[in-house]
Amino acid sequence: MEIALKIEENGVDFYSTQAEKMTGDVQELFETLAQEEENHVEDFKKLKDEVKSDYFNYEDEMASQYIQALADARVFADNELTQLIKSTESPDKIINYAIMLEKESIVFYYGLLDMARGKTEEILNEIIRQEKEHVRKLSAL
Repeated sequence: MEIALKIEENGVDFYSTQAEKMTGDVQELFETLAQEEENHVEDFKKLKDEVKSDYFNYEDEMASQYIQALADARVFADNELTQLIKSTESPDKIINYAIMLEKESIVFYYGLLDMARGKTEEILNEIIRQEKEHVRKLSAL
């Protein structure tokens, strides 16, 4: 849950900061995406408070190692994200990076989904659906 929270918080920071640099449709979309990522943060905070051991199945050590590897890749990407947030790259480059971030998030959440149960599984499925929608909206730009 901590890793998922960090991913979503990074998304809020990224989209909020980039929205300030953009105009028109791109700015509007980035503001919307920042709010949706903030909603995901709230979802994961609630889950973190509610999750019990029966919501995740950690019996498969290979699955746990896979999730950790995905998480490590995302956490180490924080430095790159910070640099991009501070940069003045073109809107096209920023949009392409946003698409990549969304796709990486989807892969991570699918990995978690394999071990999720109950309410955790339901929320992850909804967040995956929303992240896919983010990719669609960004690609349309």
